[in-house]
Amino acid sequence: MEILNTVLWTVFYTVSGIGVLIVLTGVVEGAWRFSLLRLDRHPGHARLIMETDLIRERMGAHLLLGLDFFIAADIIKSTLAPTWENVGVLAAIVAIRIALSYFLSREMEQTRRERNELSNEKDL
Repeated sequence: MEILNTVLWTVFYTVSGIGVLIVLTGVVEGAWRFSLLRLDRHPGHARLIMETDLIRERMGAHLLLGLDFFIAADIIKSTLAPTWENVGVLAAIVAIRIALSYFLSREMEQTRRERNELSNEKDL
C-alpha cells in the first residue's frame, strides 16, 4: 500500500508540474511576443490590436490546458486522502476551474469573432 501511495504522490506532483510548465510556457511566450510587438517601430494600430488579440488567444489556450492538468492532479490527489472534506474542496476547486475555463473560452471565441470581422472589413 505504501508503494501505491508513493506512486500516486509522484504522479500527482508530475501532473501538477506539467500544468505549471504549460502555464509558464504560455506566460513566457506571451510576454516575449508582446515585447517584440512593442519593440516594432511602426506596427500600425489595427495590426497592434490584432497581434495582441492573437497573443491573448494563445496565452488563453495555454491557461485552459494548464487548468485541465491541475484538475487532473486534484482528482489524483483526492484518491490519496479521500475524506468528505477533501472531496468537497475538490468539488469547489473543479467548479471554480470549470467556470474559469468556460469564461476564458467564451472570451477567446469572442476575440476570434472580432478579429474575423475586422479582417473581413479590411478586405472590403
